Amino acid sequence: MATQLSSGGRLTAALARDFTGELIGPDDARYDHARRLVEGRVDRRPAVVARARTVPDVRAAVGLAVREQLPLAVRAGGHSLAGFGTCDGGVVLDLGSLSDIEVDAGRRLARVAGGVTWGAFDAATAAFGLATTGAVVSSVGVAGVTLGGGFGHLMRRYGLACDNLVAADLVTASGELVRADEEHNGDLLWALRGGGGNFGVVTSFEFSLHRCAVVTGGMLLYAPEKARDVLAAYDSLMRDAPDELTTLVVLMTAPPEPFVPEPLRMRPALGIVVCHCADAAKDPGAGAAALAPLRAAVVADVDLVQPMPYAALQQMVDASAPPGMRGHWEHGYVEGLPGELIDGLVTQGARAPSPLSSVHVHQLGGQIAGRGPEWSPVGHRDAPFAVNIVGMWPDPLTDEANLGWVQDTWSVLEPFAAGAYVNFLGADQGQRLPSAFDPRCRDRLVDVKQRWDPDNVFRVNHTITGDIAG
Repeated sequence: MATQLSSGGRLTAALARDFTGELIGPDDARYDHARRLVEGRVDRRPAVVARARTVPDVRAAVGLAVREQLPLAVRAGGHSLAGFGTCDGGVVLDLGSLSDIEVDAGRRLARVAGGVTWGAFDAATAAFGLATTGAVVSSVGVAGVTLGGGFGHLMRRYGLACDNLVAADLVTASGELVRADEEHNGDLLWALRGGGGNFGVVTSFEFSLHRCAVVTGGMLLYAPEKARDVLAAYDSLMRDAPDELTTLVVLMTAPPEPFVPEPLRMRPALGIVVCHCADAAKDPGAGAAALAPLRAAVVADVDLVQPMPYAALQQMVDASAPPGMRGHWEHGYVEGLPGELIDGLVTQGARAPSPLSSVHVHQLGGQIAGRGPEWSPVGHRDAPFAVNIVGMWPDPLTDEANLGWVQDTWSVLEPFAAGAYVNFLGADQGQRLPSAFDPRCRDRLVDVKQRWDPDNVFRVNHTITGDIAG
């Protein structure tokens, strides 16, 4: 029988014998803060929050959860949309203190611990003029993004975050510390490239790095009456864009910032976040040339695209994702942006009850499509776009209105959408998990899960089961 919440004190005492980090139980004054995630709708009460300092700490926490038959939630950045960084009545293994970063500039490799955020990663690699694909919000953890795939500003040139993963060290369900690389446990490395957190607790990641110091980046902002024309032009023009150019369309509420003209502030607007990753310091004209067709199609009301450090671009939208917000997302890959879909998304974007909510159109293609099922289980690599409906709001009294907006917008998108992306799946969307993977990979994923976690210790997750091979 699983141990109940009332045994938190006993569990803390048992774990303390082999644990050098912090242990926080329900009687600790820090408990309410320690159990919270960035996602404000998640409110769970674990028996103990174990903040690991070392790899042996990780092994001890996993061992305790196994012995006591407790749920085990693993937390890196704490941004899990589905709330998988916490649990009721179990062990939360918080990796935030595992923050070491080593950059080998000569070999263009970075080794980072399991609790590192993308902001810290980018700062460390930028010191050498290097980078790899990472999340567009810098406070997000490297671990969750990579294990679920990894969209980012460099993905059309250098692939998803998981495509740059060359090795990992992880603690398995048996408590063993294993290495996964091309020479050791290659099947496990393959599964870590987008299969989610199903296979163990990754204590370190090794990434390939690329020359990327100064990019042509920033935002184009358009008044709402231009949104339909911009999206129509975007659909046709971005299919032929060079791989160096990655863009993200955002149907949003324009912020009340000085760079936004007064008539546009706090009104519906369309923004395009731009990253052209050819070295803007050496060839300042390359980014402008790549953007010229889009700029000519519809003139932006605000044009903030210019040469800038890549690490600065990575932090540009941080303010749009404050911690503690309540949220719900829907998403899908699309083959294009037909007029009916454009009309529906623009209309719904303008109706969002919260100024923090938005609709995203991710430009895919390029090198994302350059990897096959032998490299990674991630599906839909040939899709040109992915659309993400991001509901975000602060007040629980407005849950009904905001959830209703997300579902109404999903009803517009659903007829055009196919497939799922692991990192955008909510807790109630696990039935869509099979569609996140290439069909040719599903049997292999099930096999890897069965070999490395046969008892499903890592079940606080979008769990891979035999059903996905269906």
